[in-house]
Parts: sequence; C-alpha cells; structure tokens
Amino acid sequence: MKTINLKTDLKETAERFQTWWNCEETDRPVLELAIKPETEPTIPVSNHSSLRERWLDVDYQVDLALARLRAGVYVAETLPVFMPDIGPDLTSTFFGEQIEFGENTSWALHRIADVDDWEQLVDARANFDNLYWQTLVRMTERALALGGDDILVGMPDFHGAFDTMVSMRGPEGVCLDLMEEPELVVGVAENISREFNKAVAKSWEMLKSAGQGSTTWCHFYHEDLAYIPSCDFWCLISPEMAQKHVVQTIEMETRPLTASIFHLDGPDALRHLDWVLESDLFNAVQWVFGAGQGDAKDWVHIFRKIRDAGKSFQAYANSPDDALELISKVGKQGAWITLANPLENRAEAEAFIRAMEAL
Repeated sequence: MKTINLKTDLKETAERFQTWWNCEETDRPVLELAIKPETEPTIPVSNHSSLRERWLDVDYQVDLALARLRAGVYVAETLPVFMPDIGPDLTSTFFGEQIEFGENTSWALHRIADVDDWEQLVDARANFDNLYWQTLVRMTERALALGGDDILVGMPDFHGAFDTMVSMRGPEGVCLDLMEEPELVVGVAENISREFNKAVAKSWEMLKSAGQGSTTWCHFYHEDLAYIPSCDFWCLISPEMAQKHVVQTIEMETRPLTASIFHLDGPDALRHLDWVLESDLFNAVQWVFGAGQGDAKDWVHIFRKIRDAGKSFQAYANSPDDALELISKVGKQGAWITLANPLENRAEAEAFIRAMEAL
C-alpha cells in the first residue's frame, strides 16, 4: 500500500511551510489537495452500545483513523494527520463541563447557568485528570506508537477563553454577562487563557518527545510549537468591545507560540481583521468565508490585504480553477491553497500542481 514516508518526504514539506510561515517569495503556493483513495481502507468494526462509547474507545478511534490515512494519496504539502478528538469543546472539560456526543460532532452541556456562577472559575486550575483529556492522551500515545514513519499526530482542537466560555454558557449568556459583570467575565477569561496555555504545552511536549513537529486540525507543519488561535465569539461584538475585553486573552494564548495562523471565520469576523493584521503575534491568517459566500476568487481584496500586511494566508478554494484565478490575481508569495473538494486521482492533482507552477 502506498504511503507517505515522513523520513524522506517531510524535510521538503517542512522547508516549503517555513517559507510560507515567513511570507517569502516562492515558486508556487503551499498546496493541500485531497484525492479520492486508490484503495478502500479496511475499517474496524464498531460494536459499541452508544455514541459516547464509540467516541471514547481509544483503540477503535486510532485504528479507524490510521486505516483511513494509510489508504490516502498524498501529493505536494498534503499531510496524513491524525488529530486526537472528542469535539470542539475540549477546553471546557478542564473546568468540569460534560460532553454530549452526536454522530459526527459533540457539544458541551452549558453548566454555567447564571453570571454569578463564573465566580467559581476565577482562580480554577485545569483538571487534567478528567476522562476526556486522559482519553486524548491515550489516543496520542497510541497513534505515536503505531503511526510509524507514515503518519503525523496533531495536537487536539483547543478553543480559547471566550469560545470556551460560550461552550459553558451559550453565546447569548456570555454577551449579557460581559455587559453586566465585565470585570468578572474578563477575569475568568484570562484565567482560562492561562490554563489553555498549560494544555497546549502538555500536548506539544508529547509530540516533541516523539521527535515530531507541530500540527493540528489545520494541517500546517512547523518543527517548533505552532498553533491556530481563534475567537469565533467576537463575531457577536464590536471592535471597540473586543479591544476592551477580548484581545488580551488572544494575545495571552498566542505569545508562547513560535508561529501562528489566526482562524478568521465568516464575514462578521472581518470587522476585527485590522487588529489581526496590525499585531506582530500572527504569521498568517486562515480566512474562512463560509458556505454560500462565493468562491475564494471573490475575496481577492481580503487575501491581498492580508498579504500586503506582510502576513501569509490560507485560502479554501472550491475548485482548481477557483484557486488558479485567485493566485493569478494575488500572487504566490505567502499563499496556501486548500482545495475544499477532493480531486479524482493523482494525475489530476499533478496537472493542477503544474498549472500553479506555470503561473
């Protein structure tokens, strides 16, 4: 079975990503291209009695991921990454939140019922002995042990302070609480940011000790600690309120990183783009314009603004033609293209790579 051999292939990929992190001139963009598998993976059988049991079954989840990854086709900078996962609300579980599991995602149960309930989290330390974190630790250890030279293991999906508070209270509740008790809410957020950094450091140490660089659900590669800071909550508030109450937590979560790509999600987030571009903490921006918002080529002005500020970008293009038109207008420097839809085969991917090089 054809797999990527990280010992021989990763050096060139790491160098190309480093050029991208630095927003330097390059012969073509970083390219992440999903290709339909050439062979069907051998999927382990699920005999679980509940979705919760299936999600938390370490052996099953790792074996399932490795089977799928090893059946993949990898070209250019496309990486076979296994990310230990219990859903988007992991960080909240450090503070006592419980998780409900669906077929393909999970959600927290909103244990904070009133603004006064935040008092208990002002000085709370993260509980790294909780079931969810320990499950992800075991997933990481198993994947590192079994992955060999053909799989990368990613850090989990850690959400920052305000998105974690949303998972515990709901977006409307956090908005109201920020208006009613701003000092309390910001104090809790800053405490969560400190504990967030501890969690990221623990995850990175596992990968570093195994001789691996960093990656996560955003499939970059960096030989040191890199991550993807985010704050979807700030789509609900003004730039003035964000500057007063929110940005310090994003800064706290980003400072320990060697490199970072900020996740900017949806048109409502664009009101905060200027701050991201003015900050020297971020190397790059992942601009996700979202479903129903056109193609990547329709957002040339945003990608050009990001790059003109000296930062790299990641763009999700709907098709090869969409990607080629975007790059023809913005240029290759600091560009990372991820095709949102899989290509049919390796030949189609190689033709697209040649087209990018020819621009």
